[in-house]
Amino acid sequence: MTNIPPVLDGKVFIESDTLTDYHYGLFATVDAATGEELWHVGTIPLAQGGTQAISGNTIYCPGGDGALWALNVNTGQVKWGYHAGFNVRGHTAVCAAPAVDEGRGWVIGVADTGHMFVLNKNTGRVVKEAFLGVDSWKVFDPHPDSGYWLPGSSGIAIAPQDGLLYVAGTDYDHAWLGSRFNRSKEKLFCYDYVSNPNTLVKVWEYQFCTNDNCSSPGNQLIIDGHGPYVVAWYSLPSPALADGHVYFTSTNGKMYCFGSPFEKDSDSDGIPDYLDNCPHKSNPGQEDTYPPGGNGCGNACECEGNFDGDADQDGTDVVTFKKDFGRGGISNPCTNTNPCNGDFNCSGGVDGTDAKVFKVDFGRGMVNPCPNCTTVPWCSY
Repeated sequence: MTNIPPVLDGKVFIESDTLTDYHYGLFATVDAATGEELWHVGTIPLAQGGTQAISGNTIYCPGGDGALWALNVNTGQVKWGYHAGFNVRGHTAVCAAPAVDEGRGWVIGVADTGHMFVLNKNTGRVVKEAFLGVDSWKVFDPHPDSGYWLPGSSGIAIAPQDGLLYVAGTDYDHAWLGSRFNRSKEKLFCYDYVSNPNTLVKVWEYQFCTNDNCSSPGNQLIIDGHGPYVVAWYSLPSPALADGHVYFTSTNGKMYCFGSPFEKDSDSDGIPDYLDNCPHKSNPGQEDTYPPGGNGCGNACECEGNFDGDADQDGTDVVTFKKDFGRGGISNPCTNTNPCNGDFNCSGGVDGTDAKVFKVDFGRGMVNPCPNCTTVPWCSY
């Protein structure tokens, strides 16, 4: 296996790259309790890549052929595939572990060709693209011959509230242009993947060196290749986000913490974005009373009636609200075993008071989207 197997609903999702030889493998799912195979896709070329990402009933599987596969988690049926390019020099184009921005409906990946891509997670359609470390690249330009960086099977970390992604890379010029499996450089990149409609824009980069001394060329070359296989790649650490900081454990043996990208206050309410329960709408009091006890999303921006968890409060939510409207009292109360959609104040019924709350956010959507709030049991009766 070449990934950390995700587990969901009693299923373990596996990528195996050596089913027949070093070139052909499969994607498979087994029962977590028994190990019995539930489905598989393959054999396929180079089924090796970063760890898969799961969103809803779709699992996004990065392959060693530079492709990202979207499969049904229950059946293995292929929904779509996207090919990000093939690194002929490296004999592979390992696709990094992808990341999913649920609120925007995007899946984001990077291949060993340096190709960064943002796709519609439902269709695989390209939304925007760039090349890692190549600031001069423009849409419709050819693939750069050199100068780009590649992530190996490293993971991507995203901060959707800031529209930023973080990914590590090693330089193609040292990794592949000399003798195979040369030592190469290591950098952490931060990109804005939201603001520009056509491409991703680099915000900053940081190079890691032996003893933090990059003045010596030898200190800059800290990444080793996986030779000597015909199919091989470079492995890099993955960044992680927590508590408003970016954490990265470098190959130089040190752990780093970066904090400045998260210190902005987008709505100028005195609360940093990474602590703000409504980072893009001013609410200095941080009121969070729906549901009673709060759920981490402030009243100022949350769509309380967004029952299906998408980015809008529309007619579908109206239908859901109407099903329970009028419930309450002794005859048909809201209970823990038979809860109500729309009992916003947890009174045990859905009435005109709740209808007023529902109407406040009705019609919100693309222009003023509902935030991606944590789903919690609304009331406890």
